[in-house]
Amino acid sequence: RFAAVSIVPNERTETLIRGLARHMVEFGGLPLLAVFDRPRTIVKKGGKGRDVEQWNSTFAQAVVELGINVEMCAPRSGNQKGSVERLVGWVKNGFFKPQKFVDEADLEAKLAEWVRRINHDVPCRATAVFPETRRREELPRLRPIKVAPEKLALRIPAFVGPTAEVVFEGVAYMMPPEATHVPATIF
Repeated sequence: RFAAVSIVPNERTETLIRGLARHMVEFGGLPLLAVFDRPRTIVKKGGKGRDVEQWNSTFAQAVVELGINVEMCAPRSGNQKGSVERLVGWVKNGFFKPQKFVDEADLEAKLAEWVRRINHDVPCRATAVFPETRRREELPRLRPIKVAPEKLALRIPAFVGPTAEVVFEGVAYMMPPEATHVPATIF
């Protein structure tokens, strides 16, 4: 099981999308499905089982542009979420617990070395195959990445207020006066 791990500053939609896109590049392509829990960065309103009534529009646009198929875990279904939770626990217990870090650069360097080691030097206990070997075998089955992460333009819904301003992440941006009271998209 090839792994990619990132340290991120927050859990916002943009952070999730850009991290996902970078990891797909590390994997060498897109798998058939990417499975997610149901965070608000992805699902605005859930439905029954795995159904989603309303997606986070920025996330939905980005996965379509990237070409990633998404499957959601059903709410309150530990049997489906188990693989996600086990992965989180594996990184916490396998990397974070036994380590001490001097600063953020030290953390990043140690994490990169740990990920390299678990992918290249440690065989999978279930298959006795190195994860990098398995990833190379699976490359022909992965689909090509449609958009490079650095070229992905996110579309964030907004509204132009009565003073012709759009506020994004606490910063007000002036718009033309004719744009007042109009829905907008921030790129």
